[in-house]
Amino acid sequence: MLKTFTFLSAASPNWIIIYWGFCLLIIILSLIIQLISFPKIILLQEEKNTNYKSFENLLKNKWTYLYFVGIFFYVGTEQGINTWTSQFLYTYHDINPKIEGAKIISNFWGNMVIGTLIGLILIKLIDSKILLVFFSLLSMVLLSLGLFGKTWIALIAFSSLGFSISSMWSIIIALALNSFNKNHGALSGIMMTGICGGAIYPFIIGIIGDFFELRVGLIALYASLLYILLIGYFSKPIFVNKRLSLKWKKSIISLVG
Repeated sequence: MLKTFTFLSAASPNWIIIYWGFCLLIIILSLIIQLISFPKIILLQEEKNTNYKSFENLLKNKWTYLYFVGIFFYVGTEQGINTWTSQFLYTYHDINPKIEGAKIISNFWGNMVIGTLIGLILIKLIDSKILLVFFSLLSMVLLSLGLFGKTWIALIAFSSLGFSISSMWSIIIALALNSFNKNHGALSGIMMTGICGGAIYPFIIGIIGDFFELRVGLIALYASLLYILLIGYFSKPIFVNKRLSLKWKKSIISLVG
C-alpha cells in the first residue's frame, strides 16, 4: 500500500506534495457535498430575468461603485502585500527572499486562515460595519510598523497583516448585497469584476516604487485601507447582521476567560 504512494515522497520540490493534499481534500469535499441534501432554491422573477436592464439600474446607483472599488482595493491590498513584502524586506532589512521572506509570506497566508475563522465568531458578536472599521485601522497600524519599524517588528507586522485583512472580503460582499433589495445576481457579477484589483494595484505599487522607492510605493496601501474604512463608516445596509444575544455573549466571554 505504501509503495503505491512512494511517488509523493519523491516529488521535487517537496512542497508539491501540498497540492496532492489539496486534490485529496477536493475529492473528499465533493463526496460530502453529494451526500448532503440541500434545500431547493427558488429564484425570484427578477433573479430569473437578469438582463441588461438590471445592470443598467445598478450602474446608475452610486453604491454599486462604492462596493466595486472596495473589492478592487481589498484584492489589490491583499496581492500588493503578497507580491512586494519579500522584496521590501530584502531591500530595507537584507532578508533573504527565498528563505525568511518566503516564510513571512507563508505566515501571512496562514494568519489569514486563522483570521477568517476568528472573523466568523466576531461577526456574530459585533456589528459588521464596526468590525470593518476596526480591521482597517488595525491594518494601517500594522502596515506602519512593517514599513517603518525595526527588522523584527517588520517581520511580525507583515505576517500579522494576513490576520487583520482576512475578514474584509466577506464583510464588504455582505454589506454590498445587504444594501440592495433586488438584482443580487447581477450585483455579485459586478463585485467579482473588482478582483482585477489584484493584478492592477500591485503593478501601480511597482511603478511608484520604480520612480521613487518601494517604501513609497507600499504607502499607496494606506489609500486602499482608508477607502475600506470609509465603506464601514458610510455604508447603509438594509439589515444589520444578526448577532448573538447578550446571554450567549456572556457565555462565550466566560468560556474564554
